[in-house]
Amino acid sequence: MSETWEYAKSMSLVIPGGLKALADKTLAEARQVLADAEEELALAEEELAEAEETGVGLEAAYEEVVAAETALAEAAEAVAAAAEAATEAALALAAAALALEAGIIIGQILDFGLSALWDPVKPLYFFDRGAGFTSVNDLEIDTFILSQPMNLAFPHRILAADQRFPQLGTLVLSFLRCGIRTFVDAAQGNAASIAGDKTNFDLARAALDQDLKEYSRLHVELADCLDHYPRVRSRLPRFTLSNLQLMIDLASIKRLPRLIDYEATLIQQLFTLARVRCPTDIRPDLYAWIAQGMTPMEAKAFQDAPYQTLRLSDILRLHSRTLLTVNLANSPLIL
Repeated sequence: MSETWEYAKSMSLVIPGGLKALADKTLAEARQVLADAEEELALAEEELAEAEETGVGLEAAYEEVVAAETALAEAAEAVAAAAEAATEAALALAAAALALEAGIIIGQILDFGLSALWDPVKPLYFFDRGAGFTSVNDLEIDTFILSQPMNLAFPHRILAADQRFPQLGTLVLSFLRCGIRTFVDAAQGNAASIAGDKTNFDLARAALDQDLKEYSRLHVELADCLDHYPRVRSRLPRFTLSNLQLMIDLASIKRLPRLIDYEATLIQQLFTLARVRCPTDIRPDLYAWIAQGMTPMEAKAFQDAPYQTLRLSDILRLHSRTLLTVNLANSPLIL
């Protein structure tokens, strides 16, 4: 299973930090040029006033004033452009950070979904009788993303992060989209199985098999991208075995109501995106799933890590391997 939601939420704070520092520096430099231009204009105006009194060097003094006024106007434009660029860049990185946060949460929900929807079976039903496997396209996914509270004009602002950290925005958006698509395909496969529709179930299972491979690959590529940028890597939180165990312990005594309610609501929204319904409350299953604790692979990774602490990129690589261990051929949903 994945780390705590609280860790995921912190993504929205840490990634934009590196960009903000760069934007602030650019803006400060532009403002200094503006201050210098204002000083040059003041000096030129003093020289012009003196030349008007003495009648010496009047033409040259006037030309200096005109040049200083032009430089001042250009500096003011530079400040405005720098301020606008800083705002746009900050919004882009904030959007990418929020998308990464959402992607981590979707990954955790997907882990639960594969367990609850495929092994053992938690039955789902299509909204419409006779409906079948349709999957979901990027436009539908982006519309779903825009409906969420983390809306920052997705997805173009996420992609704009590439301007500062090439490939980061592209990978984060692909990571988020793939997680959502994988959950939808799993849910529709479940509904097709419950309906006894072998044709649509086989289509869903084939799609889900490809989804898991792509999702695993994107985990690794995103981890490599995060590690490639020291400014980003240094600001990302680390994951500790003790904090993970605390979350598991709290789940075992049903003491994570905010987390469970949030994820249960998001799961129901994903069911709606998949055009399926779940007739029972999902929350008891979420509690039980979290309380099961870590897989042997996850436990060993933490125990072997220095100070039993892993970086986000480590978690992504670990989860990529976990995804490849899912064996859909052994699912009890096979028709």
